[in-house]
Amino acid sequence: RAGGKGEKLLAFSLTEPGSGSDSGAVHTSAEPHGDGWQLTGTKLYVSNGREASTVIVMAATDARRGANGGVTAFLVDTDRPGFRVGRCEKKMGLHGSSTAELVLDHVEVGPEHVLGEVGKGFHVAMTALDVGRVSLGAASLGAIEMATTAALDYAKNRTQFGCRSASTRRSSSSSPTWRCGPRRSARSSTWRRPTRTGWGTDPTGWSRLERAE
Repeated sequence: RAGGKGEKLLAFSLTEPGSGSDSGAVHTSAEPHGDGWQLTGTKLYVSNGREASTVIVMAATDARRGANGGVTAFLVDTDRPGFRVGRCEKKMGLHGSSTAELVLDHVEVGPEHVLGEVGKGFHVAMTALDVGRVSLGAASLGAIEMATTAALDYAKNRTQFGCRSASTRRSSSSSPTWRCGPRRSARSSTWRRPTRTGWGTDPTGWSRLERAE
C-alpha cells in the first residue's frame, strides 16, 4: 500500500545473468523456510535498484514448472539480512535512476511477502512489463515528435549555396511520407491505449504493438 501511495520507492527485478527474454527461466530460488521462504539468487539491470526500499523479486518456487506455475513474486525489503546492491551500470543517459545488480543471499521473508499467489509470478511479471511497454511507447513518441520538429526546423532554415535549402528544392526531409508515416503510426498505437478501446486492464496486445512500432 505504501508503494501505491508513493510513500515507498519500489523496484521490479526479473532479469538474471542466465535469463532475460526467457522470463520463465528464473534461477533465483525461493525455498520453503519455516512458515515463509528463503530467497537466493542475483538480479540484473534493476531500475531504481540502489534507491528502492522494497523490490518485487521473481523467484522459482518450482523450477520444474517454470513459467507454468513455478514462478512466484515476492515483496522484499532492501534492509533485510542477506540483501545487498551489487554493481551499478554506467549509462550514457537516464541518470535519474540507477540500473543495478541485486544479490539475495538466503534472504528470509514471511508468507505475507508473496505478491499475488504462489506460482502466479509469471502473470505478475508480464502484467508489469506490458504496462511498462505502453508507457515506453508514449515516451518514445515524445522523442520522435521533438526530433522531427527539430529536423524540419533545421531543414527550413538551412542555408546552402547562398539560398535556403527548403526554398530551392523539395527535399526528402519535407516529404509528407517521411514526416507523417511512422510518426502517425506510433501516435495511433500509443493514444489508442487499452483504457480507451475496450481492452480493459489487459494491455498485452497493445504492448506487443508498441514493441513492433
